[in-house]
Amino acid sequence: MRYGSLYSVLSAMSWLVSLSVISLCIWIVLRGSKRNTSENVTTEDFLAVPKVRGLGEVTIWIATMMMVLAIGLALGYGARDRELSGNTQTYTDVAVLNKMADREFLVWPDRMRQQHITICPESTVAWRVGEVLKDWTFEQRQGCKRVVSYHEKPKGETDAAIQIGR
Repeated sequence: MRYGSLYSVLSAMSWLVSLSVISLCIWIVLRGSKRNTSENVTTEDFLAVPKVRGLGEVTIWIATMMMVLAIGLALGYGARDRELSGNTQTYTDVAVLNKMADREFLVWPDRMRQQHITICPESTVAWRVGEVLKDWTFEQRQGCKRVVSYHEKPKGETDAAIQIGR
């Protein structure tokens, strides 16, 4: 995907929306914790009532901040999970046709065309030419694929559909 594509614009906007929601929550909490000092207080009232901040008020403020933090974490986790599930794909019966470099392969997923792929640097694979993978799950990133998981097909295993069709 190109840098200026619609996908990259929408990705940037999702972070902007998340940041706006979190900022709004923090603003609401901080604004609610300030006391209203615009009330007219007479000298007699000021001397009669000692200035003591109740423990209940502090406890409520701490609990509110913890809830805002928990909501922010949940929203962030949910946004990342949604982004990850949108970028994750699984191919079955993938044949490794050629290995051009340590991270570049020519693969042929079942019922698809051959693909020249580049594996991301944080992924490690031990694929050999001629190997068939039972399944391969990856996350599509810009310019490379991050391998989530893969399972090699045992040697000599035959597809059941071929056996039935005899």
